[in-house]
Amino acid sequence: MERAHDELKNDLAAGVMPFGRFQANAAWFRFNVLTFKVLSAMKLLALPKRMELWRPATIRFRLLNLAGRIIHSGRTLTLRLPWIRDLFDVYR
Repeated sequence: MERAHDELKNDLAAGVMPFGRFQANAAWFRFNVLTFKVLSAMKLLALPKRMELWRPATIRFRLLNLAGRIIHSGRTLTLRLPWIRDLFDVYR
């Protein structure tokens, strides 16, 4: 339970309420909890075993925030991604 609080507070920015209204801050916190739950489910169901202990910030920086290049050749669009072993293991 402490790890969940730590990840919510530090990795998903739930420790800082950005708005001056209670309802807006409550919605902000709910979105943070929803994001945490989706990432937790993804770690258990879709990612390899060695990635289960990754924190949300690690998942974000290693798998989600990637620079890609869109290649237009003929009538096809292709997304080129950098060669990253972790990414290859997930999308294989």
